[in-house]
Amino acid sequence: MYIVADQDYTDGMSVSGLNTIVHQFSAWTDSQGKVDLTDPVLTAPAVGTYDIIVNIGNDDFLHYAHLNANVRDGFDGLNGPGFTVYDDGVDVVMALDLSGSMHEHTADLQQLTKRFISAMLPGDKVNIFGFNEGSAPNWNSGGFQILAPTPLAQLYTITTSNQTTLINGVAQPTAGGNTDLYIPYYRGYYPFGSPSERSKGMILLSDGVHNPTIYEQHPYNANYSNPHRMNHVSSLINTHYNNNDIACYTMRYGNASSGITNMNNIASWGHGVAYQVPHLSGMSLIVSRLISRLRGNPPNYDSPHVIPETQVKLSR
Repeated sequence: MYIVADQDYTDGMSVSGLNTIVHQFSAWTDSQGKVDLTDPVLTAPAVGTYDIIVNIGNDDFLHYAHLNANVRDGFDGLNGPGFTVYDDGVDVVMALDLSGSMHEHTADLQQLTKRFISAMLPGDKVNIFGFNEGSAPNWNSGGFQILAPTPLAQLYTITTSNQTTLINGVAQPTAGGNTDLYIPYYRGYYPFGSPSERSKGMILLSDGVHNPTIYEQHPYNANYSNPHRMNHVSSLINTHYNNNDIACYTMRYGNASSGITNMNNIASWGHGVAYQVPHLSGMSLIVSRLISRLRGNPPNYDSPHVIPETQVKLSR
């Protein structure tokens, strides 16, 4: 495989006619035609920066795609045959409900967070934080808890050398206070940073019960009551997530009716999926399914979406 920049392509051209080769490497395909690489080859500043030339026969001549022939990609805008390259790396921000209802489940939250990081692949990026509720009168400024091992509001890249360190760095969190489902969406889009072509997911883990502080005598006065309602959550998702191609997924445990409604609505508003289990301890069973869906390749029972067999999926 050759990675080159701004390559004009002619059927039958010699490898020696390629532009300056940015990177040359070997790869192989699995039974589904997916090209497997051990690690990311390089990071391009944008889709279309490089062209990928594949010399399957290794005979020094490059041909348009047909059975047992060599193929090239179509990033340079040419209309000739080729294959489509999918970046199946994912950017994930995960918000953990650390309100009082989670007080007895912090050990499960710790194990689930470790399971989530262990299910990611080198090149994936992650940020994890906790939330409960802010305080009067500046309700937006509180309720946010930085969690190890991602102490800054940015995405952390998973590598073969740091994944174990990140997993071991997950501490058992503390939990208490009321639940404000506005907080994770007010805070959650910051770590994604600049727009990218990668698949992005904001994941909320909670029982889904929105329980902000409200004084009946002053229900709409921010000096007393938390003004955040679920319609405000919907507005945040539409403005900061839908407009930036960040899908919103929910992972819910328990059977509170309001929690079921809220988590289903959030996933619907954010064009994601609502997952649920009766008990938090069983949530780890969902992790692999959710990450697979983010990569665009969910189980058949999870979504009808599949990558067309005529296309090649390039991964690390």
